[in-house]
Amino acid sequence: MNLQEKDIKSVLYQLNERTKELNCVYEIDTILRHFDSEVDETINRLIEVIPNGFQFTDICKIKFIYKDKEWESEGFKRTELKITTPIIIDSQILGEIQIFYIKPVKLERKRIFLPEELKLLSTISEKFSDFINYKNLRASLTELKALKQNEDITKEDNLTEWLKSVHLNKSEIAKLCQTRIEFKKGETICKQGTLSSYVVLLIEGTVKSYIEGVQDKNYIFKVDRPFEFYGLSSLFGKDYYHFSVNALTNSSVYLINKEVFIDIFNTNQRFQRTVLSWFCDFHEQIFHRMSSLANKQALGRISDTLLYLHELFNQNEIPSHITRRDLAEMAGVSTENAVRILSELKNENTIEIVKSGVVINNAKRLKTFSIAG
Repeated sequence: MNLQEKDIKSVLYQLNERTKELNCVYEIDTILRHFDSEVDETINRLIEVIPNGFQFTDICKIKFIYKDKEWESEGFKRTELKITTPIIIDSQILGEIQIFYIKPVKLERKRIFLPEELKLLSTISEKFSDFINYKNLRASLTELKALKQNEDITKEDNLTEWLKSVHLNKSEIAKLCQTRIEFKKGETICKQGTLSSYVVLLIEGTVKSYIEGVQDKNYIFKVDRPFEFYGLSSLFGKDYYHFSVNALTNSSVYLINKEVFIDIFNTNQRFQRTVLSWFCDFHEQIFHRMSSLANKQALGRISDTLLYLHELFNQNEIPSHITRRDLAEMAGVSTENAVRILSELKNENTIEIVKSGVVINNAKRLKTFSIAG
């Protein structure tokens, strides 16, 4: 055989090997597309097709190790003729793929395994890692979706129970809860001075109610969490919103047609008394806030505001979505003044300012400041 014939034979041999490797990769991809398959089943199928990508398929056997469990080809035998590659998932070595030739191989070259075969094995390992990562991601997303659904069901159940507690029946609840709207943080839910075609029911999130002043100076008189109605004051009075409501966090509401609400209000006396009771409580809070503004100095107002939020959130930490400006507008002081007083309270360890908000360390001291005014 002359040199040219040898070169042609070598090229054909190389082409044949590359074809085997490409076919093997295709088979691997086909197997790893079935993300619903169990890992055990997938590995058993991989063990069957991996030898097809190597020169000596008939004597090529596989040992597959993953998470302390081992799989082996039929007729597997450990020899010195092997190559291995780790299985790396999330930067951790969780297993290994081992390739063995179980019989001696006579070759002119020193290396039994071709460089392309080493690359093929590495590619198989990477593809298997991607398969596991995707399965884990799908499982996590499915779990999160289930938790979200359960959370949504719980929230709807809580809403239904609350509406029942204010003496509404199933038919009336269905009439009220028809049009749901989502608001992002910072969006306006109700705008002071605009026509009020709807009563708004807050069912998720945290919002602030405020009177809009001149030169962008507002007065926040209330912060609410579910459940709360807005627009009640326009039912029988002037047909516009008397204050603005803004979402402090992502929030959800139901828009209730005023005529529907008035009809239920007129026909359900127990609900009617509940609404009147809300008005009484609302005015009591407003009178208390007015008294604080009229009679207390800045320290007393800030202390009142912190205690109010402490009670609202039912925890020592006031979350960071209540900004320094919000605190200032609730207390009726400038933002600079509010920041200065908060700094003083921090220095004397009455509060602690952290990334997630303001932590109240000494509520009793705040009450003393509030009483002293």
